Amino acid sequence: MRKKKNNGKIKLILSGVLLTFIVIVYILLANKDKLADILPTAESTAEENMPDSVISSLDDMVDGQFYVESKNSSGKTIYTAVQYGNANWTKKYDATNTANSMWFNAGEDESIPTVKSDTKLLFHSTLMVPTEITWERYADYGYSIGISNLYYDTSGHYYLESDDKKGFQGFINPDSSATVLNDYKDYDRLFLDKVGNTKIDSESMSPSGSVLGLNKNKDYICSFYTGTYYQDFRLKADTRVFSHLENYTTYGYSFLHSNCIEITIPRWLKSGYYLINNYGLIRYVSKDDEASYNGETYNESIDWNDTLIKYDEKGRVTYDPTGDNGAVNNSMTTNGNSSSETQSSTESQGNSAYSYDPYASVKSPEETSTTDADDGDEGIDDSEYDDQDIPDDGTSDDIE
Repeated sequence: MRKKKNNGKIKLILSGVLLTFIVIVYILLANKDKLADILPTAESTAEENMPDSVISSLDDMVDGQFYVESKNSSGKTIYTAVQYGNANWTKKYDATNTANSMWFNAGEDESIPTVKSDTKLLFHSTLMVPTEITWERYADYGYSIGISNLYYDTSGHYYLESDDKKGFQGFINPDSSATVLNDYKDYDRLFLDKVGNTKIDSESMSPSGSVLGLNKNKDYICSFYTGTYYQDFRLKADTRVFSHLENYTTYGYSFLHSNCIEITIPRWLKSGYYLINNYGLIRYVSKDDEASYNGETYNESIDWNDTLIKYDEKGRVTYDPTGDNGAVNNSMTTNGNSSSETQSSTESQGNSAYSYDPYASVKSPEETSTTDADDGDEGIDDSEYDDQDIPDDGTSDDIE
């Protein structure tokens, strides 16, 4: 008797569940048009997964920020904020300081927005309109271990200098594997002698004092000296180095009926990387270079580091296309780049240094053997250390 009663209850419950399901389906079908507005679609999901620096509406702009307006792969308008890496200056920003460097960790450089003829550079603010636009141009020296701005002594040896024994501020990217060097901050100078099997000299260093010719995210054995004692570290080429090249100022902009202004791009601007009013970096591709631009973070067919202003052997300006549209500071970085030095002589600094391809291989004369070629790796050779047990920063145990 009890069994029959239980069976009756089960049937009653199942009938209720079925009825509820039918009612829900009916409601969904009756309101499918309204549901389409609130249910997530592939497009809305893609917007949610966009980086924080990319927005799809002017209403979402951060107050006091520069953005690049462009189209995404679906043809929809998006706005990408200019990107700020790790800057090496610890005091007030000075666009004329030839020692300025900005570091981006591997992958972060992909978020730098690109400005072309079919995009717009915008500024949004509820409080102010900029009275001038500072374009501090940065040379792209490619991926390197996370140090730059090394000085060199009269014998041509490169070193980092500790600032009052507080660490190598201004020399080391704080988010790189090179931070392990701060353990030696009690030493006044830390000399870099070798990276891999390559001796460090003017041929393997950029004009801003960073090591050239390294492969992205590859580990290298780096030999440093404290006094006459050496210490080897395994450091990763995890930092893309940008360093001051030149700078100029413009004043043009247009009001838009969209709560922002459009910055006028100077007609003489060359392809390169620019820090805009110290808000963030953009990648600019001139109209002449657009046909050869591949849309990637680096394009070897474009000379990103070719200087705009040209000088003669006495430091006098021989070519300045800015005219009345911009005020130009005639300072450039030099090899060894003491922070107080400027250089205007193309004979002593060599304009070719600024046309250097940072992603091409760099080899010193003694590296012409087949050792480096055998492993299929371009750039600095580290084969001498392949089997050694070397202290490192703890980020990797492998050397390619």
